[in-house]
Amino acid sequence: GCPFPSSEYFRCLPRREAILDGMLGCNLVTFQTHSYARHFLSSCVRVMGYEAGAGGVDAKGSITRIGHCPIGIDVENVEIDRASPGVLPKMEALRKLYAGKKIIVGRDKLDPTKGVLPKLRAFERFLHDHPQWAHKVVLIQVTSPSPGDSADLGTKVSELVDQINGQYGSLEFQPVHYYHQTIERDEYFALLTVADLALITSIRDGMNTTAMEYVICQAEARGSLIVSEFTGVSATLNKAVKVNPWDLGGVARAIDHCLTMPMAERNLRHAALHETVISQTASVWAATNILKLLESLQGEQATQNTPPLDQGALLAKYRQAGKRLLLFDYDGTLTPIVKVPSAALPSASLLRSLTTLCADPKNVVYIISGRDGGFLEEHLGHIP
Repeated sequence: GCPFPSSEYFRCLPRREAILDGMLGCNLVTFQTHSYARHFLSSCVRVMGYEAGAGGVDAKGSITRIGHCPIGIDVENVEIDRASPGVLPKMEALRKLYAGKKIIVGRDKLDPTKGVLPKLRAFERFLHDHPQWAHKVVLIQVTSPSPGDSADLGTKVSELVDQINGQYGSLEFQPVHYYHQTIERDEYFALLTVADLALITSIRDGMNTTAMEYVICQAEARGSLIVSEFTGVSATLNKAVKVNPWDLGGVARAIDHCLTMPMAERNLRHAALHETVISQTASVWAATNILKLLESLQGEQATQNTPPLDQGALLAKYRQAGKRLLLFDYDGTLTPIVKVPSAALPSASLLRSLTTLCADPKNVVYIISGRDGGFLEEHLGHIP
């Protein structure tokens, strides 16, 4: 689910060739979006000098198929989770706590690429540029702890939250509610269901599952969705409002637009988003990739069938050659495949042919076999 960078960035890696060759050892490489696949193809051409086309990448004679297929969520399980008995009481508690206020929700890892700082700065800009929303909107931001958390980033986020609450809040009201903790699934789905807007401002991201889970949870309320144009999900959820997280003014305007969006527009956008999410599920993603892999293998077998040997051309080349290297496989070529390996013995005609070939000083003859040397020496070692 990770994005693949453009070739200009990828070529900076010290092990770029090893990474690409390792990936090209596969029969099929699938990315989440067309742009990620395009970046990979470009790197194969510009970094490795390989040929790439509609059929895939030709890496030293081996064809690797390249495709793209967006991963989704398990819609059935999400719908079961959001309908669980523990969700409704938490929804009621949230609605009571934030009665009369618009709720913006964000859930991200505490990682620089997830864009939590730009999100808070954009929300601050929103409160500054749209004072009519003072004390009427809250941002509930949850960051899930993980071993890779950045302590410095956590400090900056907390300081910015305090700054926003100090400037735009009061003793009775805080516009930003920040929780750096793991929340239970009942709380999570309750939050997604009561929210009026989901705000995702990742700097770089793959397929953001929170966005898709939010769409399922908003089947009745039809809340709006803002996603960063730098996420893989932005290419899939076409009817989401897309923003550049570095454009704070643009994000602020998008927030205002979504919070004031007419119900008719919300219905149209949500219908399209919902159709995309339920049709591009995790199971569809898995089935599609398995089918692509099978097609790739079938195509490889079809294109790699050994053509019939042109015996006349072979004989002409043989007579012209000053030196000849002859490599013969033993089982299945010199001798037929048999059920009992010890019964695969060289025939009298085979021994005569090998003797004739070895008697020609222009020939160097090797027998290739997985059998032990003792067996080959016993049955072929007498040939001079």
